[in-house]
Amino acid sequence: MIAKRRTYAQIQSYLTPPFRESELRNTYRQLNDAIDSYNKAPNAAAAQKVKQLTDKMEIAAELGLSKKAAYTADYGAATSSTPRRDWCSKPPTNSSS
Repeated sequence: MIAKRRTYAQIQSYLTPPFRESELRNTYRQLNDAIDSYNKAPNAAAAQKVKQLTDKMEIAAELGLSKKAAYTADYGAATSSTPRRDWCSKPPTNSSS
């Protein structure tokens, strides 16, 4: 940019503005904390807290969880007839073909 007068001159920067991480909303923060506490020490009380929060948020169906069954460490394997995809690895292969 060229200015005719020095008083009109300005500096433009194309640098990215400083980044500040956003925080989770209150309900999601509670769920995250409940999952963390369950992962640190799996017990019935921690599992029940996760179950209550997923039911309260009405995301149990989206996650493929049952409202009736209790959550356990092997819950996903026991309730799923199809292999679940681990997003960090290759997609599951169909072993029946």
